[in-house]
Amino acid sequence: MSNFVANVCEVVKGEFRDYLTLKKYHYIQTDPVCLRDIYKVRAKSPYTRFFPDPIAVIVYMVPIREWTTRNIATDNYFLNWTRGGARQSVVNRNVTYLARIIVDPRFHKIGIASYLLDETLKLQAVPLVETMTPIDFTSRMFVRAGFKLYFQPTPERYARCQNALLLAGIPKEIWYVPETVQLRIDSLSKHPHAELHKEIKTFIHTFHHHEYMKPGLERTRFLLSKIVYPNAYLLWRNPDSPLPPLKKIVT
Repeated sequence: MSNFVANVCEVVKGEFRDYLTLKKYHYIQTDPVCLRDIYKVRAKSPYTRFFPDPIAVIVYMVPIREWTTRNIATDNYFLNWTRGGARQSVVNRNVTYLARIIVDPRFHKIGIASYLLDETLKLQAVPLVETMTPIDFTSRMFVRAGFKLYFQPTPERYARCQNALLLAGIPKEIWYVPETVQLRIDSLSKHPHAELHKEIKTFIHTFHHHEYMKPGLERTRFLLSKIVYPNAYLLWRNPDSPLPPLKKIVT
């Protein structure tokens, strides 16, 4: 951690509006739901007038209902509950999901994200904290913080849609800019446009409540928020709160 971070910054409880302030800097634009905790990095007094508030934000939420890699990472601990409702109750009591870490771009590469992650992990009362991300530099940050990395292969439906975008001349470098991608889609000739539309429709159909979205910028924005599959599943085990023995929590 740099001297700047240690001397000038502090981690405090945040609000949803703090997340919204920095949301535009994250590659996923859909909002996390079922929130548990939000924390932010801000400047300490007397430096507050020189820095934005927030400088960074982290969002924890209720864990995803079922995840194959979670079962692999926990030696099928949660599969001891055969009924979905009972199993999810146990998951919710023992796992939290780290949904977002966002840093104001003006403060990248000085240790802000690592500082925020380390400080807020200390505040988690559950045995397990999990997250997912594309395998890149962020995976290394999580591993340094004590997370264990598990690789997740890209599902076929993701790969098919990704390949369709590439074949249509829409490279990965612009997948984070919905307006540019939409312009590329609109400029396609009739046959490539129809082929891409077919693949996008098939892909989006797998997401409940979004299967009937019409072509356009809103659909493209939703597509791009989902298309980058998180190949890294990462799990942190809380040294101060281990998973309860099965015999104590099975009813």
